[in-house]
Amino acid sequence: MGSICFAGVPLSGEAALVRKALDQVYRMDYVAAEETLTKGLPAESPSRPYFAGLACMNRFLDWGDTVALRRAEGYWENLSPRGEASKAYRKTDPGDLQLYRGLAGVQLSYAATLRGQRLRAASLALASNSLLADLKAPEARATRMLYEYYRGRILENLPFVSEAELDVPGFRAAVAEAPALREMFQGSLFWIHMDGARYPEAQAIATEFLERFPENRLMRQMRADVLFRSGKTAEARAAYEKLREEYAALPTTAGRLPLGYFRCVGNLARIQAAAGDRRGAEARRAEWNRAEGLDLMPWLPPQLRRDLARL
Repeated sequence: MGSICFAGVPLSGEAALVRKALDQVYRMDYVAAEETLTKGLPAESPSRPYFAGLACMNRFLDWGDTVALRRAEGYWENLSPRGEASKAYRKTDPGDLQLYRGLAGVQLSYAATLRGQRLRAASLALASNSLLADLKAPEARATRMLYEYYRGRILENLPFVSEAELDVPGFRAAVAEAPALREMFQGSLFWIHMDGARYPEAQAIATEFLERFPENRLMRQMRADVLFRSGKTAEARAAYEKLREEYAALPTTAGRLPLGYFRCVGNLARIQAAAGDRRGAEARRAEWNRAEGLDLMPWLPPQLRRDLARL
């Protein structure tokens, strides 16, 4: 099948509104971002559900709002790579629609991974990669490179599938041509650097983002993670403590503390245990255990859960 070449995302004429919504997302005004997209973009535009889903997913990752997660999945299901696309998008250029369906499938695969649905996640990842395979758009190139990097984990139960190294310069070149999704791709590169213990590179990504959005809680947690992993435990502890206080001060629903609060508490328990502060670690562990009663434990990082189970 021949390659299809087109402009990428968002669709022509939608860039300014999408930029506004993404700026709201990174400033953690998730409700405003979703409204900007759903009220500002036409119903027949695939940009509308794709970026509205991103706004909802960021709210979930920050707050642990499972309603927002379901809403994100609902948006992306309209563009699912499996089966036929919604007839609402029949006026969209076929290449553009194919790109959006592939990108939405990647997001649905990630959501399935969060839910522990490994077979569904693998199926969606395969379907998405198939849709993106013949597209030259930079978003497609960057996503295919991520797929190749993570393929060994996504399809770990299949024979002859091994993990691959990421061509970082090639990935950066593709990302440079995809400004609307730059921050999302940079976030993926952050975790790839963390996997490879390339902590200065990971920290550089966090620092660059925070120069523009200094209050963003999700990236500040990521920066604290790289500080912790690189042995700068005092700095990491101070960062987690400040974030924990901020999360504790956010408005809650029925006493449901945000997801980010428990990530900070868990990391503080891990740091205090390593420092020999057993009493402090036990106090943080008691806070961490509250996530179980709030049904948030399944959404917390698996490695963090394993480490705390050993304390």
